[in-house]
Amino acid sequence: MNIKIKIRKKVLLLPFRLLLHPKSQAGSVALVVALAMIVLLTMLAFVIDTGYLYGKKNKYQNGVEAAAMAGAVSLCDGDPAGVARQVAIDNGLPAGSITVKVGFYDEKNLYDNFQVYKDFVAEGEAVYPEDEFNNAVMVKLNVTEETLMGGFVGKDEVTVKAAAVAYLVRYGMLALVEEEDGIETSKVYKYWQDGYPQFKNMGFMHSNSNIDFTKGKADVTLTGDTILTASGYVNFSEGIEGAARVSIPPVDWNEFEAKANNSGQVITEDDFPDSGCLPDDNGNQLCKDGNLFYFRLNRDIEDHKGRTYYFKGLGGNLIVRGKATAGTTYAYNFTIAAECNISFLGGSVLQLGGEGEKTVYIYSNGDIGQPHFNTATRFDGVVLRAEKNLYLKFNETGPGHTQEFTYRARGIAGGKIEFGGGRYPFNKAAIVWYGLFGPPCPPAVVKLGRLTATAQ
Repeated sequence: MNIKIKIRKKVLLLPFRLLLHPKSQAGSVALVVALAMIVLLTMLAFVIDTGYLYGKKNKYQNGVEAAAMAGAVSLCDGDPAGVARQVAIDNGLPAGSITVKVGFYDEKNLYDNFQVYKDFVAEGEAVYPEDEFNNAVMVKLNVTEETLMGGFVGKDEVTVKAAAVAYLVRYGMLALVEEEDGIETSKVYKYWQDGYPQFKNMGFMHSNSNIDFTKGKADVTLTGDTILTASGYVNFSEGIEGAARVSIPPVDWNEFEAKANNSGQVITEDDFPDSGCLPDDNGNQLCKDGNLFYFRLNRDIEDHKGRTYYFKGLGGNLIVRGKATAGTTYAYNFTIAAECNISFLGGSVLQLGGEGEKTVYIYSNGDIGQPHFNTATRFDGVVLRAEKNLYLKFNETGPGHTQEFTYRARGIAGGKIEFGGGRYPFNKAAIVWYGLFGPPCPPAVVKLGRLTATAQ
């Protein structure tokens, strides 16, 4: 009992003892304040540095994303790595800390995981899957930043990293029209063999309006990597309705004319004879019949070495034709751009494109595709872009047509895309449209991907 009383007295007397020793009290308060200030300053330094580094990280991430997308846009025309690097520098990224790689991005996880990243592999690091080409640009940044309060918190430098990959989404067929059916089968050229037309490895076939494969007597088959999407409805058992509308940059006709002046030729109505044919600068034939202008490719040239043939101000339709007799040679590596409708002449052998990157590009500010394709027309790597409509119709004359034909072609139309078969019941078509060839250049849309590390 005495012990308890003694302790209580000490407790009760403690405040009075502190009052009697103000120096001890002041020292204790100063110590507490000093400790509190250290904690507050440390927290303030942490907050300042965290905000500063977060701002840097955000700036660098935006910069690498912009650079990657700019590089991807340049994959089909120019120096994608150089463009990406310059855009990164223009966005304030330190030049010595930038890494740019061009490669392949597996947008739909069609293949096994790659060695470093799940869906991306740089050029030269692995053999690409068959028929795949560069479609992506990766930009990485690894930079050392000095902290603002480093001397106080004990860490003077921090490594900031940012990375992005952008790739070209491949569209086998893209119809931009919004007011009517964008992709459809024909009601007139409606006769098909069972299981045709076939769309094989087309990537996305998209319409900004509707897709209707019930017109005529088509028996549409989708194989390989082919996905139907439409902003409106899909009148087919397989397809995604209500997809977002797709927009792409308009055709720059001035750029085509400039390219033709630099590497190719600008061809006007005055370059055509009043009748008959004349050779152009590259040995092709320019022929005229009324308001029909014929462009017959040189029989002896296969590789046109990137030339652009720009047809300007023609007062009629341009008809592209080939050799008079069949053969094994194809014309490739050129662009035709015409300020008029473009069609292909039946009866002449027109063989365009080839393996790998031997692609042919055909642009029209009107329609493409009339009259109809036939067995003499071969597309083995052709990209078609019509400002209006794209008619992909097949009409082989004569009864008993049963042979399957494959056209390796992709197309884009400002209007609609229409697929047609035979005109008569005895002339049923068996056509395969195949979209996997060469670089995924137009029609394509740039999109950011994900860099997910492969589990080791």
